[in-house]
Amino acid sequence: MKTAFPALLLALSLSGPAVGQLPQLRPELCGTPGGIVSLPPRLSAIGDGQSLQIQVLPNGGPAVTIRGPYEVAEACPLPDGRLVIFGDMMNGMSFSVVDPAVPSVVDTVFSYDPVLSPNGRWIVFRKFYPRSTERPASDEYLLYDFSVGPARNRAPGSSRDEDIDVGTSIYPAGWKNEFGDNVGAAEAQQHWHESAFYWSPDSRSILFADRNQGKDVLVLISIDQKGTATASVSPFPGGLDCDDPRASAKGRTAKPTGLRQVVFGPQMGGDRLLFVDFEGEACLPKTQQLHGGDFRPAQVEVRPPNPPGRKSVKRN
Repeated sequence: MKTAFPALLLALSLSGPAVGQLPQLRPELCGTPGGIVSLPPRLSAIGDGQSLQIQVLPNGGPAVTIRGPYEVAEACPLPDGRLVIFGDMMNGMSFSVVDPAVPSVVDTVFSYDPVLSPNGRWIVFRKFYPRSTERPASDEYLLYDFSVGPARNRAPGSSRDEDIDVGTSIYPAGWKNEFGDNVGAAEAQQHWHESAFYWSPDSRSILFADRNQGKDVLVLISIDQKGTATASVSPFPGGLDCDDPRASAKGRTAKPTGLRQVVFGPQMGGDRLLFVDFEGEACLPKTQQLHGGDFRPAQVEVRPPNPPGRKSVKRN
């Protein structure tokens, strides 16, 4: 017998907006870290360990079922009135597009670390891969576009039920989000995320850190007015000086260990000003100013075709 999870009440009021009535736990998924996400008058969810039932109508009515997650992490409204429901899956996180007017589930995608853009048009995420795979996995970074339907977020001929090979590949350059392309890559083409995703306020840029062949780089994704994304990279700064006495007492120069915060300056022509805050080892954080000119176009990495007769990867 399946164990029923307790109902997770995301908003309680039957009239008026639900702003601040019950703060959600992961507002950063909606692109508003530290903020409060406004929800419909009533929204609740209950899971049985394999799927979620989402109640989205204020006066009862039919619920919709989202397959995959066992618990809601966050619900985010889109500008067109639809909702994005982020669900914890123990291994990864799903995001589902729900139309409360029908109600219906428009699409569901399995992913890692999804983050909605501030304007609600895109979600950036890492491609899902099963933990049980025996072949080495690699990070592939994808972009889902809410301005087009599920079919246009999939390769031609892909099934509507496809929940992994979804979205446009934005990094590594040259990858195409094909079936199983993030599993079994050669060591020279294995990538690993080294930070969270940081969106610019205008939703035209994304910054994150990636590791390949033992080297860390900052990856800047630029999105034009047509929605086309291009990737450029800059070496991860190293050997930062640190005046913290704790560092000098240990007789070493502090090195940055990760991104803490990114502040995007204005876009001026082809240049984007960034203030990147690094967390140093045994020293205080330090901010470095970068320009778009500090980044170079990402080198194209051509993935070899999948081995003939390769069996499908089992999803868990």
